[in-house]
Amino acid sequence: MTKQELAEAHCLYLLLIEKAGCCWHIVLDDNNVDDDCVRWCINLAATQGHPVCIEIGPLLQRMSKTQRLKLASGGYKSLAKEMERTE
Repeated sequence: MTKQELAEAHCLYLLLIEKAGCCWHIVLDDNNVDDDCVRWCINLAATQGHPVCIEIGPLLQRMSKTQRLKLASGGYKSLAKEMERTE
C-alpha cells in the first residue's frame, strides 16, 4: 500500500466516523479485522449502495490485519511510519 492509498483510507475512515462506521462498523468500530469481515463489509456496502463505503473497500482489502487494526484503533500515525519504512 502506498502513502497515497494510506492517506485515502484515513480520509475515508474520517468520513465514516460520523456515521459510526456505517457499513464498516464491524471492522473499524469493533476491530474485527480479518479478511472475511472485510469481504462481508464490501458486500454490504455494495448492497446498500454507499459510495464512500464502496470506495474504502479495496483500500482496506490491501491492508494487512495489523494495519487495519492500527487504523481502527486510531493508530494512523504509527501506521504511516510503518508504511514509510516499507517503501
